[in-house]
Amino acid sequence: MSKIKHIIKRAASLVTSREAVRYLVFGVLTTAVSFGSYALFRVLWGENISILGSVTALPNVCSWVLAVTFAYVTNRRFVFESRSSGKGILREIGLFVGARLLSLVVDTAFCYLLLDLPKWYAPTWEILVKCADAVIIVVLNYVLSKLLVFKKNNNPD
Repeated sequence: MSKIKHIIKRAASLVTSREAVRYLVFGVLTTAVSFGSYALFRVLWGENISILGSVTALPNVCSWVLAVTFAYVTNRRFVFESRSSGKGILREIGLFVGARLLSLVVDTAFCYLLLDLPKWYAPTWEILVKCADAVIIVVLNYVLSKLLVFKKNNNPD
């Protein structure tokens, strides 16, 4: 029982840490960049551009590029306060993009399964799917950033 209490206390301290709060704030802003650009691309391209039967894949990838760029800059500077320089920055960027590629696969698969496969493109449904997807992606990205990308001993100069 004391082990469970310890785990709960540890999880609570992680969630309420300054770092987690900053990640949440910048995660919301990154999600806004992602959603805003996705919506813009969907309006511009509509259902006219399809890649392998998916009308959501191209807008999703384009919005991902914009969101990942924004996320890297803000996570590095304001959330994890990385001090990497030289080769350390290149390693950090490589790990960050690699981790985000994994979340892009999860994101794209989620949208494909719930939007493209059944061909349900009603705006309300699409928004609900993207919101549920965003929660999964934010949690996945935080875990990957914390444990892999911005690990304190992972940033050699």
